[in-house]
Amino acid sequence: IHLTEFGREKRAYSRERVLIFNEAIKAKIHDEKLYHFYEVAEVINNMISNKKIYNQKNHAIK
Repeated sequence: IHLTEFGREKRAYSRERVLIFNEAIKAKIHDEKLYHFYEVAEVINNMISNKKIYNQKNHAIK
């Protein structure tokens, strides 16, 4: 992938904003709580990816 100059500027801007956001979160939330949040988010994402939450036929929770 080759970015234009404008694309490179937007990528740098986005990266900076993400880093600022991450630092703000880390300043307010203890490492252990953040670890557990990521742990739970990973389980949820895996369940969604593996289609273990909804039955495709009737969208009921399994």
